[in-house]
This record gives sequence, structure tokens and C-alpha cells, in this order.
Amino acid sequence: MQEHILRNRVAGYRERDLLRHLYRDGAVLPAEHRTAFEHHLPDSAVLVAFPVEAWPHLLGAMHARTKR
Repeated sequence: MQEHILRNRVAGYRERDLLRHLYRDGAVLPAEHRTAFEHHLPDSAVLVAFPVEAWPHLLGAMHARTKR
């Protein structure tokens, strides 16, 4: 689904660009070399791609959910 949305909203988007951005063609990258990550939003069916800078902002909420 994300391919359809991005193809229609992002000029010059090519098939699998999002996956290449997130996963660099399947290479397992150490955290310090990643530029983005996927995160499932709790209580929804939404999977979001975030820039790596968002990680600290999500970490507290993830820890709180783990404790519940």
C-alpha cells in the first residue's frame, strides 16, 4: 500500500525506494548507520516509517507499554 501512496505523492518515486531507504537492499545495518526505521503504532493497524531521530521520542512510550 505504501508504494501506491508514495508513487502518487512523491515526484520521482521509484518502486521499492522506501524499502531501499529503510533497509538498504536487505543489508543488516548497525544502529549507528541507519537513517530510518519502521514502528507499529499500538492500538492501530498502522506501520510508520520514522527518521532515526524519532527513536528517543518513542522510547519512553515503548518502555511504558512493556511495563503494563
